[in-house]
Amino acid sequence: GAGSTMVSFIVLGNYSMEMQMSGMVDYVGEYNRTGDLYHIIVSIIKTLPGATIVLLAVVFTMIAFYATSFDSIALIASCYSYRKLDGQKPHKVVQLIWCILLILFPIALLFTNSSMSNLQSVSIIAAFPIGMVMILIVISFFKDVEKYKKDLDNSQKQTK
Repeated sequence: GAGSTMVSFIVLGNYSMEMQMSGMVDYVGEYNRTGDLYHIIVSIIKTLPGATIVLLAVVFTMIAFYATSFDSIALIASCYSYRKLDGQKPHKVVQLIWCILLILFPIALLFTNSSMSNLQSVSIIAAFPIGMVMILIVISFFKDVEKYKKDLDNSQKQTK
């Protein structure tokens, strides 16, 4: 997913910039008129040879990327929901709840008729609690490292 995104930015970005600079199309003017960035991206892809195949490949890779991303994020979030797992997997119901919670935000954004700046503002606001969780994870990591170091020192002293 990340590699495909980078390739698409490089290829489509340079391709559309060449079309804009050569005067073949006016994507900047179209964006200024409509403000619809997604329509411009689709119109750039439609100028490529085999546009239907490219669009189908984009849809397929997006579904695969998001499915695996949401599955792994839900697994990680459900693991952090437990105080102690002891190598076990989290319960499927907990993982399902995290899947539902993680999918609600994108669905809400999909059905709103908001501009890109509104979506960016909502994303920044929604990122705040996630940032707090990330800070707690970092603190927990350093506590675990300290505990691991103490356990390692104790085991080394016992072997001597």
